[in-house]
Amino acid sequence: MKKLPATLAILTGLMSQGVVSAQPLYIKVDATGGDCQPVVNPIGNWSAATKTCTLTAPVNDSIQILDNGLTLDCAGHALTGSGYGVRLNGNSVTVKNCVISNHQIAIVSTGNSNTITKNTLTGNRGMSIYGFDASRNTITDNTLSSVGFYNLLLVYGYENNVIGNTFSGAANGITLRRSNDNFVADNAVSDYTFFGIEIDFAFLNTVTGNNLRRTHTPPPGGFGGGVFLWQSNDNLIDLNDIDVTDSGILIENNSDRNIVSANRITATDLGVAVGSRPRPENSYNLIFNNVIDSEGDGVYLHLGEGNRAEGNTIQHGTGNGIVVNASRDAELVRNEVHKKGGNGLMILSSPTTLVTLNDVWLNSGVPVSSDTPVELSVDALVTGGTAIADEDCSLKALIAMRQM
Repeated sequence: MKKLPATLAILTGLMSQGVVSAQPLYIKVDATGGDCQPVVNPIGNWSAATKTCTLTAPVNDSIQILDNGLTLDCAGHALTGSGYGVRLNGNSVTVKNCVISNHQIAIVSTGNSNTITKNTLTGNRGMSIYGFDASRNTITDNTLSSVGFYNLLLVYGYENNVIGNTFSGAANGITLRRSNDNFVADNAVSDYTFFGIEIDFAFLNTVTGNNLRRTHTPPPGGFGGGVFLWQSNDNLIDLNDIDVTDSGILIENNSDRNIVSANRITATDLGVAVGSRPRPENSYNLIFNNVIDSEGDGVYLHLGEGNRAEGNTIQHGTGNGIVVNASRDAELVRNEVHKKGGNGLMILSSPTTLVTLNDVWLNSGVPVSSDTPVELSVDALVTGGTAIADEDCSLKALIAMRQM
């Protein structure tokens, strides 16, 4: 049995009194399926042929699945208690059709190639699903609503599939921590406090086609938004629909070579920020082909080297279109920026920035401003307003003005 971190081991050690059984319940391969269908106090029907326990009554207790290849089918019955609802210790285990509430953790997986599907997990106080050192699991078609910090937390796992679930509540919706090469797709995440999807110390994950909705105001001194990357490299964030208070996507603290593409982002603060806070640099990230409607700056590139914003449509709000601040060799290519309350493109302390083929129009500020000379392609399309914010900037001779 894999050992849980101490704090979570304490949580999962809590047990409750049962409607059917006053002791922890075990499902395993033997004549009765362990505690599934003994002669006294059965909780379900055991099929030795399919290694399936199908519940026939609600359970106010915790269930542990000890062996490989077992199936627990709750058949819509409720599991309530105060510790964990179901713990998967084996591999190739399926848990389905359970209604689990009031536990510290609804489902714990420490095995590989498990399937968690069609469960309803509500009101669990710590988290809904916790995977520790669990890989190649499939988590699909579940409804999760936690009142704790996490709805789904995967730690030290890889190649997990999180597909088509509905998450609401909790501080964070989906969190991948030190977990690599996972696939997170087509989930609906709403009403969380901080982040819909958080990726910490994790690499090569794909986050695609998710719908993130956040209406909470950040707590005092806090921040939040749609997707948050922290010290995470080589992840793909694409085709997500993000409509949030605070910021859409944040890439922070030595996160490199991530691709943010084809997302639709509506945000009350920043659209996409690479290094929004004074923390270590983030480099070689690509912000590509997104549609960003943000009240604050559309794309904010701070510190780091070689970050590139290309093909984005940035519109509306009181902020600037794209801001490059204290960065090296940033590239702004073929972006369309219009109807922003600030400047179209703002470049601060970033003299090696390349600006080319951008279409900047109908913004309240200037199309391009820079406090130092930068490289601007002669075929850039900059429309409306004045190109120069500071007279010592050498952009004037390089800009091909196209008045509207």
